[in-house]
Amino acid sequence: MEIPHLFDKKTVMTQTWLGIQIDVDLPLEVLDKIRHILQNVQFISFVTRPGESEMRDVDFTRQSYGKFIASVLSSTPKCTSLKMDIRFFLQNLSSIWCSSIIRGHLKNLEALYLPHGGLENQIKLYGTNNPLLLSWKINFRHPEFARNFEQLAKVLETTPRLKSLHLTKYLADKNVRENLQQRQIPPITTSFLDLFQRHHETLVEVSIPLDVWKYSSEELATVIMPHLKSLTAVVYCDVAVQLQSFLRHHPKLEQLECRVLKSLNFDRQQAIDMWEVIKRRCSAAAYLKKLHLELAEGFMYWSGANDEDWNFLEGMRSLEDFQLGSYQGSLGSGTWLLEALPRNQLKRLSLNDMGVEKSFWRYCSPEGGEGPVAVTEEVPLATKLELFRGFQNLKRLSFRHSWNAVDDDVIQFIFREMNCLEELEVSHCFRLTDVGLAGTGPEKERVSIRKLQGQS
Repeated sequence: MEIPHLFDKKTVMTQTWLGIQIDVDLPLEVLDKIRHILQNVQFISFVTRPGESEMRDVDFTRQSYGKFIASVLSSTPKCTSLKMDIRFFLQNLSSIWCSSIIRGHLKNLEALYLPHGGLENQIKLYGTNNPLLLSWKINFRHPEFARNFEQLAKVLETTPRLKSLHLTKYLADKNVRENLQQRQIPPITTSFLDLFQRHHETLVEVSIPLDVWKYSSEELATVIMPHLKSLTAVVYCDVAVQLQSFLRHHPKLEQLECRVLKSLNFDRQQAIDMWEVIKRRCSAAAYLKKLHLELAEGFMYWSGANDEDWNFLEGMRSLEDFQLGSYQGSLGSGTWLLEALPRNQLKRLSLNDMGVEKSFWRYCSPEGGEGPVAVTEEVPLATKLELFRGFQNLKRLSFRHSWNAVDDDVIQFIFREMNCLEELEVSHCFRLTDVGLAGTGPEKERVSIRKLQGQS
C-alpha cells in the first residue's frame, strides 16, 4: 500500500479540522478563539506568513514565535504529526520542551517533520550550486540549536509510536562542508543517529540529513529499520559505499527519493561509483514503487552514462512513480530513458528541467563533428510522440521548467493517447500555448492542469 505523505493536503483535509496550518505571526489572543478547534487537531504545521515571497527574511529568533508554538501545542492533546521549520531551533524553546503538558501531548507523536523551509525554496528557485544558498545556512553548532535538539531527543525517548522522522536536508556553509569532507562530524550528528537507532523498530519513513552519511558503512549498518518503506536521502557523490550499505540492509523499500550533490573534492570516479550504486540497488529493489532522482549538474556526463545505463528501469516491475530532475546527460539520453521505463505500469511521471537546449532532447547530427564542436539536432516530433505512446495507465504527468521541450503538438497527443490521465503539471514551457492546453474533447473536464508559472 502506498504511503501518503503525512502533510499532503488531501490527507489533512479529509476530515474537518483534522489538520491545521497555522501562522506563527498571529497574535496570541487569536488562539483563545480557536482553542476548541485545536482540541481535536492531529496534524499541525507551523508557517511564517504564508503567501508572501519565499525569499523574504524572517527573524526566527523572535521569542514570540516560541511562545506561540508552545501555546498551540499545549492545546493539542491529540497531535500525532508535527511540522515546523528547523530554524525555530535558533531560539530558546525551553517553554516547549520543559512543559509537562506538552511533553505529555507529544507522547502520541507518530510523525515529525523538521524542514529548512527557506533553503528548500531557494534550491527549487536557483539550484543547489548557487552561492545565494549561503544566506540560508544554519549553524548546527549554534548553542541554542544544539540545546533544543538535545531536549527534543529526550522528548522523543517517550514516543513509542514514532513512524515518520524527517530531519532537515541542509547545506551548511563552506567551513562546515569542509569539515564534513574531512569526516569531522559535528556533535549534533550523533543525536541524529541516536534518534534513528532508538526508533528503528517503529520507523516506516525517514529523511536522513546530509552529514549523517559521513559515518562509515559499518557505523550506518548499526541502524537497521526492519519496517522502513520510505527513504529521502541527500548525499554527496563521495559516499557511494555508505549509501549502498544502507540500501542493501533495507531491501523492502517502496519509496526512494535521492538528491545527489557534488562533493568539494568531486572527481569522475565518484560520479561513476555513485551511479553504479543507484543502478545496482534500484534494480535489486523488488518492492520499489516510487523513485525520484535529482542529480547534480554534470553528474551524468562525468559518470560516463550511455544508452544502456537506463536499462535497470526495465526490471523494476513494481515501479509506479518516477521523477527525474536537474538532469544533464549524454546526447539523446531522453529517448533511452523513456524507452527503458516500464510504461504500462507507471502512474506518475515527472520530467523536470528538460529543456531542448540540453542534451535530454538532442542528438548528434550525422553531418556534425564530435565533442564540444558537435552539431546537434532536436529529437524529431514523431519520435517524441512515439515515446509517449505507451503510457496508457499514467494518471499524473509533470513537465516543470521544460522550456522548449514541450509544445502544443506533444500536449495534444498526450491528451488523446493517455486516457487515464487526471493531472498535468506544466511550467515555463515556452512553446506551449493556450491552444495546446485547451484540449480537443472530453479531456477538458477529465484532466486538471496545474503549475502554470511562466506560461504566457
